[in-house]
Amino acid sequence: MTFSLSDETTHWLLQENNPSVRTFTLLNLLDKPEDDSEVLAWKRRIMSQGPIPKILSKLGENGHYVDEKTICKYGQEFANYGYLPKYKGTIWQLILFAELGADGDDERIKRTCEYVLKYCYHEDGLFTIVGFDTLAPCFQGNMLWALSKLGYVEDDRVQKGFEILYRYQRFDDGNFRTPKEWPYRGRKDRCSGAHSCYAGFKGLKAVTALPKDQWDDRVKEYVRRGAEFFLIHRLYKSSHNPAKLLHNNIDLITFPSFVYSDFLEILDVLLSLGIKDERMTDAAHLLKSKQQKNGRWSLARDVSNMYTKLETKGRESKWATYRALKALKKYYE
Repeated sequence: MTFSLSDETTHWLLQENNPSVRTFTLLNLLDKPEDDSEVLAWKRRIMSQGPIPKILSKLGENGHYVDEKTICKYGQEFANYGYLPKYKGTIWQLILFAELGADGDDERIKRTCEYVLKYCYHEDGLFTIVGFDTLAPCFQGNMLWALSKLGYVEDDRVQKGFEILYRYQRFDDGNFRTPKEWPYRGRKDRCSGAHSCYAGFKGLKAVTALPKDQWDDRVKEYVRRGAEFFLIHRLYKSSHNPAKLLHNNIDLITFPSFVYSDFLEILDVLLSLGIKDERMTDAAHLLKSKQQKNGRWSLARDVSNMYTKLETKGRESKWATYRALKALKKYYE
């Protein structure tokens, strides 16, 4: 089987009402270079048209998304961390900016990046929120990926954050005994339980934002361990009972995923990391099975309680279609 991109689908993805999808389609499906004049023009449009300007209209002076209602409900300290309310807190906007292709050189985006680094970063490289001083690989990975995509990949704080992942993140399939020392501190929940939480996949996603010249032996070993964990699960299935899912709803195409990845994001990230393995076949076939006769994909799950709605669950989705075609292009080529 080979990859093909129809003119009709291409034209639909290039419509002007979604500048982010149009930009990514030019770059990743049509292979336009980063300095192409059309690509540069649509990158600028991302900041002036669509969801990003709507989100930025809620921006606080210090780069946060904290209002009086949030402070009253959660208290000043917890509100400052930007985790709650989902998905209107500051950290969720940071992730969304990266997903949508925001301009990391924009002063408003930089303010939000610096705000997150001020409140969620600790000198040892750990990203946490108040009351949680152990490693949460999903949170660590999300912060590293978003900050790296928005221009902070060379920042010493971000580099230290990657060191935490390489050194401490585990990928265990039910055979891990939780130690008492930092950064686990005896936690036996999903973050450091016997079976690693699959949401730790966000750490692998973060590595996709690293320049290849930073891929030393530690990075390669981290990618090898992480990829193998998902390959033994065929990306989305229980390793012990393949008839069951690795996690509820992992088989449903979702955007944005924020914490819990869908099988499509896992497939795309592993391919982006240079992983090709027979155990990815089930995920590729599942993705193809969801394609409609007109060549498009629908959004099976969406996220509510955001400042702006991106797309509607159950309807044809430009984000789902672009993401699916991007992954299949890598898979078949």
